[in-house]
Amino acid sequence: ISVCAFTYVGGGGLFSFLERALAVMAHYDMPVFAMASSAGNFSVVTGADASALQNVCKELSVFAEVTVEKEVEVICVQETAERKGEMSEKGLVTLLKDIPLLMVSSEEGSGSVSLTVRRKDRDKVLNLFFAC
Repeated sequence: ISVCAFTYVGGGGLFSFLERALAVMAHYDMPVFAMASSAGNFSVVTGADASALQNVCKELSVFAEVTVEKEVEVICVQETAERKGEMSEKGLVTLLKDIPLLMVSSEEGSGSVSLTVRRKDRDKVLNLFFAC
């Protein structure tokens, strides 16, 4: 699993950038497990093979700065009734303040949060969860 971050650098409007980027990923059948975006950039968690990832990055580098982080893990945290509110995004970010989080995503009201971290940090994250 990899995280790809794309930052718009010009060459058309911002909407065109997102539209083109999504079209390129679809063209190479790049699976997207999670996506986060903000003004001018977005990141995806993907399981694309090396060839597809290379092709997508090559095409998108024409109008975006592309960063790829390989060997990442996605950890899903499900909130329980007994610990309601403790495992919110804010609570998780506070608990994991010393571990670089590549992506935090959730669906409002779902009671679950997905964290993307480097593989080397996975055990640290799990140990923190088990300790609290």
